[in-house]
Amino acid sequence: MKRLDLYKLAARILLAWTLLSAAGILWGRHAVELLIPFLTATIEAVSTSYTPLLEYRSQPDGDKLLMTAYVTQPIYVHSALTLNPGAIMTVGIDELHVLVPLVILFTALLAWPVGSWRERVLLVAFGLPSAFIVSGLTVPFLLAGKIEMMLSDYAAQIRENRSSPVLVSWMIFGESGGRWLIPLVTAALCGLSIRSAFDKNRSAAQRWFIGRSSPRGTRRALKMPDPAYAGTTEAKVPATFQSLQKLE
Repeated sequence: MKRLDLYKLAARILLAWTLLSAAGILWGRHAVELLIPFLTATIEAVSTSYTPLLEYRSQPDGDKLLMTAYVTQPIYVHSALTLNPGAIMTVGIDELHVLVPLVILFTALLAWPVGSWRERVLLVAFGLPSAFIVSGLTVPFLLAGKIEMMLSDYAAQIRENRSSPVLVSWMIFGESGGRWLIPLVTAALCGLSIRSAFDKNRSAAQRWFIGRSSPRGTRRALKMPDPAYAGTTEAKVPATFQSLQKLE
């Protein structure tokens, strides 16, 4: 990649990041509220011991996404404590935990090198369902993981170890850089998929054009006999067509 191309790429990244960050500040609440039903369904799928209720709430220390977990099945915490159905647990995360992966995703999509504006439009359109995928791989595991960490802290108070489910490991991965890596990988997959589709369409169009421009295609357009067929007599071929065949 040439140095000028690198400068253009850096400029696109900076511009996209700035505009999307401003959009997050102005309309981030609406984006979070739009995702709440999907996030709720995802948490219900990964955690079956409680029913989650998500809500966006403004607090003195910042806007947060809060989850109230209503226990529906007994949850063993330690030898002296089991949470029975009806118990309530509450955890929350900052709004930025929801918005930052989305800003990274669309920044990468807007800065991704493309060959035409149609490819860019399709790439951004792919970003809409991809936003749900990225959010589903980050936010629900963070909230459910916080519940599990809280239960583990209760067990640690009486010096007991509580086994942690796999979702806690995924939460740790997300908080250790995964919420940056996941949207970048998702954007790269979108970009490569669309580029591959456009390349296939372009190759098909080129093959069609070459087929139409080939000598065989010319003979068909002029209704000339194909030399590949035996038994064709020159007496039936006009003189003009015979001279064209000789020139070929």
